Amino acid sequence: GRNLDADGSVRTLHSRTLTFDQAIEENSISRVYLGVHWKFDGFTGNNIRTSNIGGVPAGLKIAQETVANQFKKI
Repeated sequence: GRNLDADGSVRTLHSRTLTFDQAIEENSISRVYLGVHWKFDGFTGNNIRTSNIGGVPAGLKIAQETVANQFKKI
């Protein structure tokens, strides 16, 4: 698809390759720039995989539990 400016001109498509961890971190930081979170809301420490406080570790734990339990009979 294409992204158009208000005047109808086509915006340049920017793409780059991120690892999954880089994408998680970037998403977390983007919420700070959006004004809905503080940086510490996402994660603490230098490594999102070893941090145990914040929304990113909570989201990763929820995803792991979901994948581990998705095929179990209720």
